[in-house]
Amino acid sequence: MKFSPIFSFALLMCCLMSVSVQAQQNSSPFTDQFQKLLEKKFDADGPGAAVLVAKNGEVIFRSSIGKANIELGVSIEPDHVFRIGSITKQFTAVAILMLMEEGKLALDDELTRFLPDYPTKGKSIDVAQLLTHTSGIPSYTSMPGFLDNYSRNHFTPEAIIDSFKNEEFDFEPNTEFRYNNSGYVLLGAIIEKISGMSYADFIQQRIFDKIGMTQSYYDDHSTIIPKRASGYEKAGDGYANASYLDMSLPYAAGSLLSTVDDLYKWQSALQADKLVKKETLQQAFTRYKLKNGEEIDYGYGWFLNKLFGEPVIEHSGGIYGFLAQGVYIPNDNIYVAVLTNCTCVSPNEVARMMAAIEMGKYSKRTPKPMSATDLKEYVGVYAFKSEEGKKVTIQVEEDHLMGQQSGGSPQSLFAYDKDKFFVESSMIVAEFQRDPAGSVLSIKFEMPNGDVELAERTDELPAVRQEIDLPPSVLERYVGAYELMPGFILNISLKDGQLHAQATGQGAAPIFAESETKFFLKVVDAQLEFIADAEGAFSKLILYQGGQELTGNRK
Repeated sequence: MKFSPIFSFALLMCCLMSVSVQAQQNSSPFTDQFQKLLEKKFDADGPGAAVLVAKNGEVIFRSSIGKANIELGVSIEPDHVFRIGSITKQFTAVAILMLMEEGKLALDDELTRFLPDYPTKGKSIDVAQLLTHTSGIPSYTSMPGFLDNYSRNHFTPEAIIDSFKNEEFDFEPNTEFRYNNSGYVLLGAIIEKISGMSYADFIQQRIFDKIGMTQSYYDDHSTIIPKRASGYEKAGDGYANASYLDMSLPYAAGSLLSTVDDLYKWQSALQADKLVKKETLQQAFTRYKLKNGEEIDYGYGWFLNKLFGEPVIEHSGGIYGFLAQGVYIPNDNIYVAVLTNCTCVSPNEVARMMAAIEMGKYSKRTPKPMSATDLKEYVGVYAFKSEEGKKVTIQVEEDHLMGQQSGGSPQSLFAYDKDKFFVESSMIVAEFQRDPAGSVLSIKFEMPNGDVELAERTDELPAVRQEIDLPPSVLERYVGAYELMPGFILNISLKDGQLHAQATGQGAAPIFAESETKFFLKVVDAQLEFIADAEGAFSKLILYQGGQELTGNRK
């Protein structure tokens, strides 16, 4: 399942290894580079990650960093158990394909064949549309206030379906792609209806047990699970225990637990046709076509992308306290799994970068020293041609550039060649282009998937925000809960003379005053303006981010 990061309101061989993976872990020539990447991305004394890289049927790197439990000081080991979030969708999709091969369903079967009482409002919805997020059914996790109000409730599959079945469709079936957890809940219910087993039992008995995934489970808070890692979220400059989520709620869209070793067993079993036939799996790895013939970058339970020109079969997972990424490069037979126990550092770029390094498509670039004076000629605000209102601000930060996209967090850019910069801990390249007179005219961003984005320089100057100090007696006036939308609250708190803002289900971040009514964040491009009523009390605030304005009334 995918949940929004802080202040983001866009309302992401054989089945058993015959020898110890630990014994094989150092066979990659890039081991040191992999380990340094982990150490750069993750906090050794905070939550961290477990990682596995395999090539041609052998584990060539297996490592971990950080704490599985910060309070007890327990370090993460590669065999620790993590929530895998939406990687669960792969298992749900393959379960459906297994039932298809058994002749118990067809991908063009109507939803109402299995759930006859589901109100389709006269629309035709089939199994393939549920698998590919093209049904138009709204995602229950995106419904305003749903997670905030019900994250602690225990749900049956029927109750989850009841929560969204009467909502209006987002679009006509088979005309768009929109990532959707509801579709996979419905698939879970179909699996139960056909098999006569609970979803959890089907996955355990028909998949986990069959291919030896001995450290994988359907999550349950009450069950004692050996080596289960604790989940965390960012809180100011530190960490907090992850918000509670009853794991009946993600269900067939995101309730599984696993390890990097077991995910490799899963990938190996798929490649060896242990669960479904090769031609059936190929259907899952084929871009789905919409009604108008347009292909989407999704198959049955996997995203289908490119990495430096090579096909990539991948999926990420995000759920309270945990993020996950699994990447498979079929042409090079490379598999990378990265599991983390905090929603604070995305594993996606780490996994893709390790895959690219092992492919020989990416090598570490050496920063080229530049003076602050030389860097100043790149400073400015650049507008993207691909999307109206989308901009990136470039400023100087000591010996390098700092770029910040509208509504996003700051990213460091380091020079490695004339007018060429790389984004720190990323495979994105930014090349500044000049006019005939030699003045910087635009930026060409080259993405690892082959996409190119152009941002043209504007006459706008970067905003200079001057932080001011306000006494605690003034800061206390802002403290309170402000409702930005039904069930979505922005809490303003004061601790040790510093104001913090924390949105529902997200970590807290410090906010800084530039006047007695206006504040800004440094971790992301967002500002807050507090509005006083006739009596002088702050009764509401306005959040400015990414070109949007959201007003929150004080509760």
